[in-house]
Amino acid sequence: MSRFFRKPSVHFWLLGCLLFAFDRWYNVPEDIRVIQYPDDAQISELRQQWMMTTGRAPTPADTEQMVQYELDQRILLNEALRFNLHYYDTVVQQRLLRDMRFMGDTEGQTDAQLLEQAYAMELHVNDTVAKRRLMQAMESIYRAPGENQVPTETELKAVYDERINEFTLPETRKISHVFVSRDRHKEKTEQRARELYAGFSRDEVDLAQARLSTDPFLSGLDFSHLSVRQLSRHFGDTFSRQVFECTGLAWCGPIESPYGWHLVWVHEQKPAKPQPFEAVEQKLAYYVKREKGDKALDARMSELRGLYQVSGGPETGSAEQ
Repeated sequence: MSRFFRKPSVHFWLLGCLLFAFDRWYNVPEDIRVIQYPDDAQISELRQQWMMTTGRAPTPADTEQMVQYELDQRILLNEALRFNLHYYDTVVQQRLLRDMRFMGDTEGQTDAQLLEQAYAMELHVNDTVAKRRLMQAMESIYRAPGENQVPTETELKAVYDERINEFTLPETRKISHVFVSRDRHKEKTEQRARELYAGFSRDEVDLAQARLSTDPFLSGLDFSHLSVRQLSRHFGDTFSRQVFECTGLAWCGPIESPYGWHLVWVHEQKPAKPQPFEAVEQKLAYYVKREKGDKALDARMSELRGLYQVSGGPETGSAEQ
């Protein structure tokens, strides 16, 4: 039990419960909360970040979504400051101490003295990392009521059925190949590959004998149970797709790769196969908890938007506008 109460996630949950209860008690009608609407320069910066990330200019709907996200972040920061989270979050404190030591001579000053100066200088709201930490901490607190719910088996199985493709192991091939190097045979590479293939097929040459005709290949001649994507890492996409069209226990080819031509022997084909429910149960629990955390956060943010006024925006009203 003592180990349970030492977990950071439990600390966030307990802190969230305390903050929620205090907020309900403290939130009287006279409690007016205000955030500032982003100015033109800040909106322009948001648009530039969007373009760098997506490679296209944002639409008006995209811009509206970015502005709303920025308003939500300001709400989270303001809530963190209302509850004095910056005074006891150790990550924020370590960041502020780092800032203070970087800014000047701090010899002989204690951490407490440096933090007092940092708070007086409002570094906790001017340092990007400290602000991000405070907003993330508030998000974690608001997500906790959902994330700390234990998923039921019914919920887990519903997610398993919904995302079955994600839990399906891909189709694989176990192959060997005889390689004809373009560097060694130049313009006669394809011709030699076709001559070898004709001979192997006509004389029913087995793999051991066929290996006597191969050129060296850096990645080796045998590949065990690889998917299309895994095989592509060695030979390229076109080669891999053609190999997966080959039938088993027969020579296939010649197939071209960036390195030359290949005669392929498929030993075994394994079809795609879903992983059993028990093998992915832990991942399913993560998905369910994350979804419940998202819903808890969304619900709390919806409440908070109704408590805030936006100053300086195109329209007056709540943060939802």
